Amino acid sequence: MAESILEDLNYKKSVGIITTHYMNLKVLADKTKGIINGSMAFDSKKLIPLFRLEVGKPGSSYTFVVAERSGLPPSVIHRARKKVQKNNLLLEELLNKVEHEKAEVARLIQVNSSQEKKLNELVNKYEKNVAHQEHKIEQNEERVRQKELRISKQLEDKFTRFVKDWKEAKNKKAVLDKYNTKLQARRNELSQKDLFKQEELIAYNRIHLKKGVMVKLKNGAVVGKVESVKDDKVVVIFGNVKTTSDLKSLMIEEKNRKIKRKKDTTSNQEGNNKD
Repeated sequence: MAESILEDLNYKKSVGIITTHYMNLKVLADKTKGIINGSMAFDSKKLIPLFRLEVGKPGSSYTFVVAERSGLPPSVIHRARKKVQKNNLLLEELLNKVEHEKAEVARLIQVNSSQEKKLNELVNKYEKNVAHQEHKIEQNEERVRQKELRISKQLEDKFTRFVKDWKEAKNKKAVLDKYNTKLQARRNELSQKDLFKQEELIAYNRIHLKKGVMVKLKNGAVVGKVESVKDDKVVVIFGNVKTTSDLKSLMIEEKNRKIKRKKDTTSNQEGNNKD
């Protein structure tokens, strides 16, 4: 009778909401155009309604679950199960199973969405990092290219002047002497700069090289520890190897240098405050 009434209402294109526990109406709605199943979400573990409409899925009444948790005698529930048609009972169990699976799918979708978001963030970070590195490489290459162009232009200008002076000079030896003098002066200038840097390094090491300070050879990468300092000779332990080196051949490890600079600055400030 319920099916016939529902079919008649559907034929007349009636609009309405029909509430039911009849399984046959749920099946009819699923296979009939113009009728749509719906259900109110229900937490079967806590036995509380969630007040959320879910369209397209028939709901379960959770009759036996609610009865069991409400404290009804097992014998009463057992007799009730026997009275329910087998197909209806199977459908009820199927609906419960679908509900649990749907909740699990929703959880997995949420987990997947979170992981996808993290992955996208990592990809974006990686792409930005790659782009930044590529930009730095391009900048460095451009600086090197510009430097090479400047050096090339300077050499070209010097060579042009030399050729001009050579062609115009009657005394070719004087021209050679002139350019040799310039070349030697430039060599001496560079040597003086290197010497000045070396003297600075020695002076710095005389003040800061002490037992326990971490150092490395000027042209090396291995870090060692100072064991002792006497005059300009320093005994350093590199791993299991002990060696003696000159002050000019050692560089204080960068971390130690920063600490020393900080201490020196503090000392200078204290001295200024006293003044």
